[in-house]
Amino acid sequence: MMDNKLNFKIMKESKKYSGEFISLYDHLGHAAGGKLGQKVAYAAVKAGVKPIIKELKTSYYEGEIYTYPSEFLDEYFEPKQKVNKKAGSLLNELPPNDYQLDN
Repeated sequence: MMDNKLNFKIMKESKKYSGEFISLYDHLGHAAGGKLGQKVAYAAVKAGVKPIIKELKTSYYEGEIYTYPSEFLDEYFEPKQKVNKKAGSLLNELPPNDYQLDN
C-alpha cells in the first residue's frame, strides 16, 4: 500500500519535458554506446520520461533506437555545476548493475 503512495508522489512531482524526441546519436553527434544508453534510459525512468522507440535500418545500424525529449537530453548532458541539486541527483545517478530495459 505504501509503494502506491510513493509512486503517485513521484509521478505527481515529475517534470514535464518538451522538445522534439531525438536519439542520443542525434543529440551527441556520435554513437553513444550501450553503457551510456542504459544510464540515460535509467535516468529517464527515474524522471518519469517515457521514450519513444523507433526502428532504424541503415547501412551501418539496424535495430531499435530510443528517443527522448530534447529538453531532457539537454538537462542530462549539461555540465554538472549548472544542474540544480534535485535534478542533478536524479539525472546523474548510475543504474544498478542488473538494470535492463523492458521492450
